[in-house]
Amino acid sequence: MKSTWIPSILRNPGKSLRDGLERLRELLNEESDQTIHMLDIYRRSLTGNVSRRELRQANAQFSDVLRMAGLGTFFVAVPGSMLLIPIVVKTGQKLGIRVLPDGFEFSSDTPTFDSPDAYLQWWTKQQEQRTASITVVVDDTTVEVHPDVFNPGITETPAVQLLLQHVTHLDGKHVLDMGCGTGIVAIHAALAGAAHVTAIDVDAIAAANARANVETHGLTNIIDVVQADLFATCTDQRFDLIIANLQISETVCAVESPELLQRFVQQVPDHLAPDGHAVFVFASFGNVDGLALLLRDRGWAMESQMQQFGISWWLQTLSS
Repeated sequence: MKSTWIPSILRNPGKSLRDGLERLRELLNEESDQTIHMLDIYRRSLTGNVSRRELRQANAQFSDVLRMAGLGTFFVAVPGSMLLIPIVVKTGQKLGIRVLPDGFEFSSDTPTFDSPDAYLQWWTKQQEQRTASITVVVDDTTVEVHPDVFNPGITETPAVQLLLQHVTHLDGKHVLDMGCGTGIVAIHAALAGAAHVTAIDVDAIAAANARANVETHGLTNIIDVVQADLFATCTDQRFDLIIANLQISETVCAVESPELLQRFVQQVPDHLAPDGHAVFVFASFGNVDGLALLLRDRGWAMESQMQQFGISWWLQTLSS
């Protein structure tokens, strides 16, 4: 599998690992021009404002720093992996060692808007300004985002991060990623142990983007990417988990049918395995009253509300 991995020795770390992480912290705090540039690339990777070439450069430099710290045998960047530093940072956290310089955080400030319309205008502008492929990391899952494909980065939307809360402990499960975009949820599900994942998007550009990311992660034996309208190609298939990231506002995501979410809610029970469930995200820039009524008619209620960007988001679960 072409992904970043941690050897089993990290589950029982010894003194050499601790010493190496302490040495790594010293090296990263020396603030050389090269180190500052490398960390800047990683910081920008959080917002998707980084090219594949820059990320390869940063990864190569970070691998050199790991070897200098004596950590070359602990952390291995397999060819095709895209981001190693979060794994190292998490390992340090487990051992009580802050690897990164004090002024560096894997987070970034997000803007706040006084209305849903203001957020939509800003989000649309962000999409329009992105004319080249970028690399985005959400919950340690890294994907390339092609132009005209939904950016799952946490600084533009909490949708994917919310959905990924349900993409855990999937050993042997069959998963459907509906509205897959870049394929980030499908990839996350496969890495979480799913036996098989079907990723569907109605948009041909998004489906091609997802296929490319699946290939990069070496997961073509687990994930099938399909261009289709909702469940049109699923026939009698049933899934243990259905994750949907669908159109919320028609003003930014034009599709052939404006009743997309309504059709999804109506059809999803026919595609859930016994004890299966579906999860999707909604926000206050959509028709909240209409969704509440749609759910109530089927015996469900809206749930799990949170605030981000100054607007409300719902993580909705539908059970079989």
